[in-house]
Amino acid sequence: MFIRHRRAWIIVVLASCFAVLFPARPAMASSGSAHLAWAQLLIDNVLPAYNAYGTQPSYVRWVGEGGATRFENRTECSNLLTHLFRQAYGMTSGDIAQWLGSGSPRAVTYHDAIEAQDGWFVIPKVHQIQPGDVLAIAYPEGLSASGHIAIARLAPVPRVATAPLVAGTSQYEIAIIDSTQNGHGQTDSRGFKESYHAGVGAGSMRLYTDAHGRIVGHTWSSENASKFYAQEERHAVVGRLNTAGLAPYFP
Repeated sequence: MFIRHRRAWIIVVLASCFAVLFPARPAMASSGSAHLAWAQLLIDNVLPAYNAYGTQPSYVRWVGEGGATRFENRTECSNLLTHLFRQAYGMTSGDIAQWLGSGSPRAVTYHDAIEAQDGWFVIPKVHQIQPGDVLAIAYPEGLSASGHIAIARLAPVPRVATAPLVAGTSQYEIAIIDSTQNGHGQTDSRGFKESYHAGVGAGSMRLYTDAHGRIVGHTWSSENASKFYAQEERHAVVGRLNTAGLAPYFP
């Protein structure tokens, strides 16, 4: 009996030593991302009258947080993400400025930070995308917007290819949350065409991949008339926030 207990004790000690010598690598953020939870709560409750696309001022308010009595949104795509990070992880404008060079980063700034893996993990293949991952698109210089930011609401799903067709590619539909002036097709939560109201909401975009599952282009929606943008025209990258050292706050 003593020998059996001594063996068990030795195993525990060896396991502890192994854990010290070879610590586990930090885990990537899980699909239970706090910023996604706050985004979903917002789109589930904000009324069109209190939902706007714009800045100056820019704000997001959740009932019960900071004395807010109603859900409100006035953002563009990139500062929606910034507001979500402040709410979900307690980041201040100073924290974000120290990280990304501005307390209110542009879409292209988020895009470049993801590419550089500065506070992010790059997600190279579409089938690896999880809810809460961020799709960042960089636009060419000279346009009024530097790019676009969207948050994956669900994992992408393969779809039967429809126009615009691109040889040698597969198509995926990805459900997203964003703040935009232009909706993502007929199923967008903000309405369609004449009934559309700008601001935060949920829609779907389309990703095109090569044979290895890497993004080679995208369209704004799954509609046949939606223009295809190759990576050379508008570069898209997907990142997962590195939450090491952060204290997620969920609704």
